[in-house]
Amino acid sequence: MYKSLHKKIKTEENKKLFWGDLHLMDELFEYSDILNAPFQAFSGNWKHVKPHWHYFTEMVYLVKGKLLAEVEKNKYTLTPGDMIIFHPKQIHSFLDFPSEENEELLFYVIKFDEMILSNTTPGSPKLPKLLDNATNLNTPYNLITAEELQYNPVKLFFENCIWETKHKEFGYDIKVASTISLIITELIRIWLRKGFKFSTKTTFDQ
Repeated sequence: MYKSLHKKIKTEENKKLFWGDLHLMDELFEYSDILNAPFQAFSGNWKHVKPHWHYFTEMVYLVKGKLLAEVEKNKYTLTPGDMIIFHPKQIHSFLDFPSEENEELLFYVIKFDEMILSNTTPGSPKLPKLLDNATNLNTPYNLITAEELQYNPVKLFFENCIWETKHKEFGYDIKVASTISLIITELIRIWLRKGFKFSTKTTFDQ
């Protein structure tokens, strides 16, 4: 009798925790019209962003100043040249970072749905699957340091995406999607050098 009562109480507690977590996730959700706007690229200078999550991938490249980001309760300090990637469904935020008065802050942001990533040749790794595989790891890499990016033109890639998105000349969507694919390719190379192992069963065409 006592065991069944205890089990019932635990079940009710679990239900409350589940629905509480679900309600919290709903409150933190950021909507995006992925079908009509599968990518965004812009610059920013705000220090504080409340915790939120979304179904798209977000990348932030720091140009000037310092940023303190939190991803799933892990804190990362960004300095110029650093980049951070927020994978889909990860709760993330920017926290107020103590800084000198009048210190300039500037960062670039790219948000995108994985469906825009370029396809590769038959038999090669598929970028969306590789990125999804990285997201599902127990400890996915979020911070990419300036040292790791020192030989990659990532800053220029971000600036190109921002320019193309702003001016919307013919073929801009093709150029932006291709450039984002180049950035993701560079990130995956860095992760592989760090020892990431991607399963061939989920990342390659058979």
